[in-house]
Amino acid sequence: MNLRSLATTLVVLLMVNGWALSQRSENGIVTGQLLNPNGAPAPSVRVMATALPETGVQGGTMVSLTETDSNGRYRLENIPPGRYYIQAGLVDNPNYYPGVATASGATSVQVTAGATVSGIDFRMIRGAGVRVSGRISPSISPKPGSVRLLGGSPITGMPVTSIGPDGSFEFLRVPPGDYTVMVAPSHPLLPGLPIKVENNDISIGVSSGPGVKVNGVVGLGPNSPRPANLRVTLTGDTPWNYMEASVNRAGQFEFPSVTAGNYSVRTIPGQSAEISNLVVANREIPGLLLPALVELSGKVTIDDGTTLPPFPTALMIEAKSSTGAPVATAAGRDGVLRLPMLEGEYRFSTGALPAGYVLKSFLYGSTDLLANPLQLDGTSGLSEIRLVLARK
Repeated sequence: MNLRSLATTLVVLLMVNGWALSQRSENGIVTGQLLNPNGAPAPSVRVMATALPETGVQGGTMVSLTETDSNGRYRLENIPPGRYYIQAGLVDNPNYYPGVATASGATSVQVTAGATVSGIDFRMIRGAGVRVSGRISPSISPKPGSVRLLGGSPITGMPVTSIGPDGSFEFLRVPPGDYTVMVAPSHPLLPGLPIKVENNDISIGVSSGPGVKVNGVVGLGPNSPRPANLRVTLTGDTPWNYMEASVNRAGQFEFPSVTAGNYSVRTIPGQSAEISNLVVANREIPGLLLPALVELSGKVTIDDGTTLPPFPTALMIEAKSSTGAPVATAAGRDGVLRLPMLEGEYRFSTGALPAGYVLKSFLYGSTDLLANPLQLDGTSGLSEIRLVLARK
């Protein structure tokens, strides 16, 4: 390229840049402060200028977009001369200056070439969407990979969010409405959780922040049954506020950091433990004692050794704990019975006996269950229930 060509190119570039700068200098600026419905500054909220038809720009066209700073202040730049609505909040459900819900009640702002229109302050009458965040326990297995919000208005940009390594997730600018929080893939311990989004941020699941240590033992004695995969769970105010701790061979378990609240305690696999309302405050809770799940087996026989005949109704066996909670089972056609129950003290009884039969004996090892309660305390191995009928 010769010097003449180079000079010509530079002149063209300068003319183009000069035209662009002159165009920008002919445009205006709008500044102001945005407040939340409660009157506090509204940070990180979208603010935009949209044209009225007489500006020469198609009505409703967005010509400038910005976001408020930490004090709710905004600055809309490079606005062509004309009249504009100043909108804030959700794109599909905005607030309008001077603080109304619809364009019909809005006040337009006149922008002139090279001028700044300041003091366009207004309060939103509905929020710009809230933050919905939470954390699921990292101990949940298998761990879900994502969280979805179903229902409400469409959520721009993020209807699904991934779950972080620590179990955390977050949705930003969620519009008001009724939603159901779902994990994917679905998990039996995390059912759909209904939430109502209004003007305040929402936190779901395991609480964050400082907590206290909670520990204890599963099983009342050294011989208490403890399956290899035994775990203890804490469930708070919702099923999503859920934690698990493994149980070692000695029956010991520990939750290193539990935030304040009310929890129910369970062992899985197994039935609900007897601690149904554990109150956690600001002090460590040591030495929780949870009864282990015991499965008693046994058989119903005839005293003369004959085969158990088919009875028109099943023979029911009931065990009632010292707290009054009953556990019942029915003997099968072969007389075999199984009775899963938590450790503790129980008194046994039977339902109506088959016609023509009387109860001769009801034993657990050497314990006469007709006369004495059964103590399941883990101090000895398990025996079988033997229920003997005799013909009248």
